[in-house]
Amino acid sequence: MAMEIARALGFPEDVLSRAKRYLSGEEQKLDEVLARLERERERIAAEAAGFAAKSREAEEERRLLTSLQERAREEESKVLEKGRQRIRDEVRKAEGVLRTVTEELRKEKKIETVRKASAVLREWKEKARISEEDPVVRAMMSKTAPLQPGAVLYPGQKVFLSPLHKEGEVSESSGPQENVVEVRVGGMKTRVPREQVRIFASDRRSAGSTASGPSRRADDPSAGTFLQTPGNTLDLRGMYVDDALPEVDAFLDRLSLAHAPHVFLIHGHGTGALKTGVRRHLKTSPYAKRFFPAPREQGGDGVTIVALA
Repeated sequence: MAMEIARALGFPEDVLSRAKRYLSGEEQKLDEVLARLERERERIAAEAAGFAAKSREAEEERRLLTSLQERAREEESKVLEKGRQRIRDEVRKAEGVLRTVTEELRKEKKIETVRKASAVLREWKEKARISEEDPVVRAMMSKTAPLQPGAVLYPGQKVFLSPLHKEGEVSESSGPQENVVEVRVGGMKTRVPREQVRIFASDRRSAGSTASGPSRRADDPSAGTFLQTPGNTLDLRGMYVDDALPEVDAFLDRLSLAHAPHVFLIHGHGTGALKTGVRRHLKTSPYAKRFFPAPREQGGDGVTIVALA
């Protein structure tokens, strides 16, 4: 080290050469060790610089990958939303067309065509609703099918309840004449509308089957039986005519699809305007085969019984 310092200070080489001969062997070894250590330090410093550069490159690659993943998720979300929006637009378009066609068909009293159109619209609405749900619910929906209007459910049958997103078990038999189904879910019993019940594709015992005994028209009003239940009764009292008529149409549509034989429309007496408006509307309704005042014990002229077509 001393020789290196002397050389750095500008001592002549011949002087340095002579001086080196006077150095002991230990001093020369020390200089060599220090020189090796200096070279090792420089090598380590160079490698550290290389590692730092590679680390910066790796961090930059990580940031780029994260950015690309975020963009991919955003693009996927946009594509899914476009698909959902397209289905919603189709449903709205179908609703508009259906309203126009339904009005024309009602005027012509083509009830079966109205039912088919209503069924198609419900199917589109179902697709739109499913597209908004999570993958688990979509998977369950794909394994099940809507309950057909004439289907009979039996105790112990497994069903899927679409609004609850849960599987349940039928507690009591339920035929097409009933509007609700009693189901056991998680140890508790609940009653749900039939249209919210779906059956598993592997269990079609109830699909398309009807209850044993009389047909759906066995209790036709013409036979003199007018069984009244909460499910086949619509209370219109207190409503304006313009507000009541859409409710009547929706109610008749739902009960007709459920193959109910007749319904009860409670309008009361009042000024008579609501009763007159409802009965005038029923004259042109494709759902009404005929209608008449209820027997005195069931409300008399304040209630109209409608025999469904």
